[in-house]
Amino acid sequence: MKVDDELRRHFRCPKCDHRGAETRRFAATGTGLSRFLDI
Repeated sequence: MKVDDELRRHFRCPKCDHRGAETRRFAATGTGLSRFLDI
C-alpha cells in the first residue's frame, strides 16, 4: 500500500472528527528553510 493511501485512510480532523483526506505530491530540493522559500 502506498503512503498516500495510508494517510488518506487514517486522517482524522481533531476539530470536526471528519475522516479521510485529499493528498498531493510535493517535491523540493535543498535543506531546511531553503526548500520552502525556493532560495
